[in-house]
Amino acid sequence: MTTQDTYQKKKSSHSIFWRLCVFLSPLCTLALIFLYGFDIPFQDGWEFVPVLNAHFEHSWSTLLTELWAQHNEHRILVPRVVMLLLAIVTGWNLLYENVITYLCAWIIFAFLVKCLYQDFKGERNELSPTIICLLSLLLFSLTQWHMWLWGWMMQIEMNVLFCVIGFRAFTNVDECWNCFWIGCAAGIAAMFSFATGLAFFPLAFLMLLQNRTFKRPHGKTMGAILLLVSGVAFGIYLWDYNFPKVPQADATNTIFRIPLYVLAYLGAPLVSYDHHAAVVLGAVGMVIWTRQAWKVFYDKKTNGHIFWMIIGLYAISSGVLTALGRWASNPLSQALSSRYLAIPSLFWISIVSQRALHWGADSENPPKLLQDRLLFFVLSCLVFASSLYGVYKADEYWDAFQLGRKALLEKTDEKNLHWLYPDAEVLKERREFLDKYKLSVFRN
Repeated sequence: MTTQDTYQKKKSSHSIFWRLCVFLSPLCTLALIFLYGFDIPFQDGWEFVPVLNAHFEHSWSTLLTELWAQHNEHRILVPRVVMLLLAIVTGWNLLYENVITYLCAWIIFAFLVKCLYQDFKGERNELSPTIICLLSLLLFSLTQWHMWLWGWMMQIEMNVLFCVIGFRAFTNVDECWNCFWIGCAAGIAAMFSFATGLAFFPLAFLMLLQNRTFKRPHGKTMGAILLLVSGVAFGIYLWDYNFPKVPQADATNTIFRIPLYVLAYLGAPLVSYDHHAAVVLGAVGMVIWTRQAWKVFYDKKTNGHIFWMIIGLYAISSGVLTALGRWASNPLSQALSSRYLAIPSLFWISIVSQRALHWGADSENPPKLLQDRLLFFVLSCLVFASSLYGVYKADEYWDAFQLGRKALLEKTDEKNLHWLYPDAEVLKERREFLDKYKLSVFRN
């Protein structure tokens, strides 16, 4: 066997190993869902009962009102419609909501991988399976355990899905009008899935500016239509909107706390168990991302990377919106909440993808390649360690969840109902509704 044959055999074995690793994280997530998935309503999930009540009582005007009703600062019309259809078909078997969340993650993963292959082809570069493995680890991280186990949180994964599809569509608006309309539709769906979708249209407009779309035929028409669509969408969103009350806070304190909150939010996918470490990692990430964004804006050779830059900017914008709405009433640790981590994960996916896209240009710069590989290795280790913490928290919550579940089903030790919902009296009333129509765990 020649030296070349030996090299090719080792390269093939290395490639197969990494391709197997790509599926390891999704399989672990699937196992977590089936081991610990919540099969009865939990916390905000009980707020969906009025929607079901309106449907099963055939009160159609009330149903429309409940579907449109504001939830905190969100308009979650799209997830509510999906959950209602699932509830009708499955008797509100909440595990199916978990499956929808999981399928959304798979679609996001497949879509981003396809985008990477397309962009690498443009760079005449070879996409390393190591990058795909890291994307899989970030998207299916067990650090997001709360989102995987709690079907109500499908709204976050749906928001991410619509955003990545919409931003990619706006990347290609110069090629066809269909991409423009797909982008607009995806942006509206993202906005009405989770409040951070409010950042979508401003960022889409920024993409058109960066790609110089307005200087091309029909560019100004596209810009005018985008302004009209976004204006109408914002107007509908804010119609009969009640702005959540934010506790009064000292202005000086606000100036420092909001940036810290955003940095903790961005660092949370890597270290969800310590908000100080999350702030530090978020700051490091911001330095790396800012340098990359500068190249995208000012280096014509990297204009094709606008999609990867913009999904990172969406994560940053989401952190700012979340900070404005939540920081005053919650400590920094709230920024580390596992149910939100699908969005800031886009920040690190943006960094990884943009660094990988430069590998072709850096192929003759070994120190630069070594830095990138070291960065990817450190990110992988941090996400893996944080995932172990996620499994620990899932098991801890499962024990408390079982206490509440037993109290709900057997009507004993009702003091444990607070593990499921803070207001025991409301929960008792809604339990009777579920029993009456044989929904959720009462369906059998």
